[in-house]
Amino acid sequence: MGCLWTLWCGLALVFTHCCCPHALALPRLGSDPSPAEGASSLAFVFDVTGSMYDDLQQVVEGASGILEKSLSRRRRPIQNFVLVPFHDPEIGPVSITTDPEQFQRDLRELFVQGGGDCPEMSVGAIKKALEVSFPGSFIYVFTDARAKDYRLKQDVLQLVQLKQSQVVFVLTGDCGDRSQPGYKAYEEIAATSSGQIFHLDKQQVNEKLQKPPHTPSPPVQLLIHGI
Repeated sequence: MGCLWTLWCGLALVFTHCCCPHALALPRLGSDPSPAEGASSLAFVFDVTGSMYDDLQQVVEGASGILEKSLSRRRRPIQNFVLVPFHDPEIGPVSITTDPEQFQRDLRELFVQGGGDCPEMSVGAIKKALEVSFPGSFIYVFTDARAKDYRLKQDVLQLVQLKQSQVVFVLTGDCGDRSQPGYKAYEEIAATSSGQIFHLDKQQVNEKLQKPPHTPSPPVQLLIHGI
């Protein structure tokens, strides 16, 4: 549990110091979705394929740490919490709530399923999280695989620039080859959104997150074809 707590403390610090082709299920709304001025969303995009069982338990146990930091953050208050599970070949159902306790209940109700090959439908899930979240939001992506649907990368990059949101990847695997376009898509999304990529060995989480990273600058502006 010491490694687990350090992992979530590190991610909470990142959050606290930042200024930042399948049918999708309709989101389950917890209240009036109209944003308060300057409000943002906290979104978890989570791989629920079978290989992520251990990580699913970590998210459920560690969510309270990020929630505590996010709720105490005054410069840009968190108005709602978004959960986007994904597995091959589906994304969702998406849940959206303004109640942090309901958010934790939604997390506890997740269960692992499916998954035969390593690449997963992660970029489509990130796209969905950006679509339903407020501008200036914080998206955390938890997976142990590179993206199968990396061709949706340009859509995500456009949404990142439109929403000025930040995407942070927490990877406990990458299918063993970081030269593949499915992994390169993560690098470009993180760079464009001024996010980060954490590579975490489940046995060495404490060592890898000993020092929280520096505060990133606002999302960079890139020229994207079609804009």
